[in-house]
Amino acid sequence: MDNIIVLVVLYNKHIQDSLTLKSLSKITNINIYIADNSTADYNNAKTNQNTAYHYINMRGNKGLSKAYNCILDKLEKNNDILCFFDDDTIVSSDYFDTLREFTKQYEYINIFAPIVEDVKGIISPCILDGIQGKRIKKIMDIPKNKISAINSGLAVRLKVFMNYRYDENLFLDYVDHSFIKDVIQNDKTMLCVLPTIIKQSFSDTEKLGIKTDLKRFKSFKKDITYFCKKHEISMWKKILFLQKRRLEIFSKYI
Repeated sequence: MDNIIVLVVLYNKHIQDSLTLKSLSKITNINIYIADNSTADYNNAKTNQNTAYHYINMRGNKGLSKAYNCILDKLEKNNDILCFFDDDTIVSSDYFDTLREFTKQYEYINIFAPIVEDVKGIISPCILDGIQGKRIKKIMDIPKNKISAINSGLAVRLKVFMNYRYDENLFLDYVDHSFIKDVIQNDKTMLCVLPTIIKQSFSDTEKLGIKTDLKRFKSFKKDITYFCKKHEISMWKKILFLQKRRLEIFSKYI
């Protein structure tokens, strides 16, 4: 049976405070790698001495792409399965049981995406229409040529990365959608939706402070600009989308 490896990107929190790692601590027969993108010292390196995790300190927030590539450089590109998770995801043994069942049954499929839900409903898989990820109510609602998925929960056979590295020009946003476009839409690799649900602790209405939100917006603007250029998406769509995003930020504080 193919091995399952889990990659968790930790950001500005202690290992023991990660919802993902708390969930994974109850799961057996998986190898866990942590890429720590924290911008402060949370004493994670010392804490990790008492765990079986493979811990890599990225020494600052280097972004998702670099964190992914750092771990991928340490892994053999074989038929084993690599699962990507954020640090705030609730995942149960059902996810791994279903993943093992489907990867064994569908050996010709290389990418598997669970159903990811947040407080509003299904967040992934989704319809990617240009630059906007649109929520769905049923999986059957997604046209095959517009399917996309977020990073958290995505499972990929490591052999996919024999000739692919994450685009390090993308820092945080669209890393997942660009991967799907590169590997699925362009190379015609198949994606299988897993009939299992994981919970994502995420809210786009959370008030972090106007300065923090605007700093986050600046990073988002850079990523979306590069994504549009790379995938030949109209800059007018980008401009309109950014205007909408900016209005949403300010409306939270009115």
